[in-house]
Parts: sequence; C-alpha cells; structure tokens
Amino acid sequence: MKIDERELFKRVMTDFILEEDPMLAMLKWMTEQLMEVEATNKVGANKNEHSDEKIEK
Repeated sequence: MKIDERELFKRVMTDFILEEDPMLAMLKWMTEQLMEVEATNKVGANKNEHSDEKIEK
C-alpha cells in the first residue's frame, strides 16, 4: 500500500490549522520529530528497537 503524500500532507496541515495556535502546534511537532531523530542516532536503533552495537561517546 503506497502512501499518498499529498493526502497525508493535507491531513497533517488540517490537524495543525484546527489547533488554537497552529504555529505553536507545528513547532512542537517539529521539535518532537527532531528529538526523536537525535535520540535514534545517538542510540543507534529506532524507537522500541535494540542495537547490538554500542555507540562510543
């Protein structure tokens, strides 16, 4: 099943527009996404996954 990117974009933008403060909602969402990417890169595994490799600090 292929995701229709335009439809997904419309749904996400509609959710933001319906918020009391759309810009704040977008900023919160983007911040959460960036933190998740950073955590994934530091740990070396996606959320709810385990990595056999240990990352040296």
